[in-house]
Amino acid sequence: MTDMGDTRILILHGDDEYGIDRELRKIITSFNSTEMGELNVSRLDAAVDRPEEIQTAVHSIPFFTPQRLVVLDNPLPAARAKKGEAEDEGVESDTVERGSAAEKKKKLITLLDTLPETTRLVMVIGDESKYEWSTKNTVWSVLKETHYLVKWVREHAQIAGMKSFALPRPAEMVAWVRQEGSARGLRFSEEAATELVAYTGNDTRQTSQEVEKLDLYLGKRREVQLEDISAICTFSSSAKIWQMLEALGARDTRKALDLHHQLLESNDPAFLFIMLIGHFRQLLWTREAQAAGPVDQQSLSVTLKVQQFQAKNLIKQAAAFSRSELRHAYRLLMSIEEDSKSGEVNMVERLDAFITRVTARA
Repeated sequence: MTDMGDTRILILHGDDEYGIDRELRKIITSFNSTEMGELNVSRLDAAVDRPEEIQTAVHSIPFFTPQRLVVLDNPLPAARAKKGEAEDEGVESDTVERGSAAEKKKKLITLLDTLPETTRLVMVIGDESKYEWSTKNTVWSVLKETHYLVKWVREHAQIAGMKSFALPRPAEMVAWVRQEGSARGLRFSEEAATELVAYTGNDTRQTSQEVEKLDLYLGKRREVQLEDISAICTFSSSAKIWQMLEALGARDTRKALDLHHQLLESNDPAFLFIMLIGHFRQLLWTREAQAAGPVDQQSLSVTLKVQQFQAKNLIKQAAAFSRSELRHAYRLLMSIEEDSKSGEVNMVERLDAFITRVTARA
């Protein structure tokens, strides 16, 4: 028996690959702990392995044990699009479907409908999440609510289940770091957790690796302080995110654009957009508060729920802009967000234009 409980068919999907891998390792480890378990685990990739091999693995009789476990990666054409397969939107239609996508859909449903009771099947599907600010919900680009596979799971809830793994939003990553550290007996100061997230963003795999390194580095000491982050951690984005924000505050167009494009080599433009909109929201609030009276970094850190060193930087950067300039900058970001909901937007070009406009001096 695995950690799947009574579920015989489980779908793991999302863009948090590390979260999916961790869940999958837990399932396989649990299965391997049973007698002869290791001899009854197969993992295949529908983008590489032939349909006949998948059928054989699924329908094979377990070897001296009641069940076997089959893990199938990339069962959907939509999730294999980068490998040259046709897209499969998964929307059901009353019309007769034609083409390889429809045929593969039919074969997948048949595979699920005929799955032997002796086989437990885990399907791993790469997906992309999008946070909708209007509904405050995460929506998926592949396994939408209208997707035939989602409907099939819903109709077979007694034997099938689905688990989603969305990358945490930047605002959620500090809590994620502290939870990850807690599992290792580490206690992160708010400042240390914030600093780590500033460099790793929402890359959960790399962040977990940095937490593991801190665990080994600290030894018996369990408190993680700000200086420990700079002492032991290495980062794919280095300090470039904060440097870009500082360049924006200094209205250094060339430096801000250069750092923006360096960051795009290892970060999704949507992530950088979220960082920018959050930062300018804080700058605007700081400037509005300054207009009402003196603002010190201690009171600002409490109000905005940021560390005092961050509040100090916000006060310094906000002073470089007028209230009207910050309001205009925030409206520009909101228009980018609105356009992204209604159609295709070249986020890189829009952010380049935004950086150029807000850093221009009157």
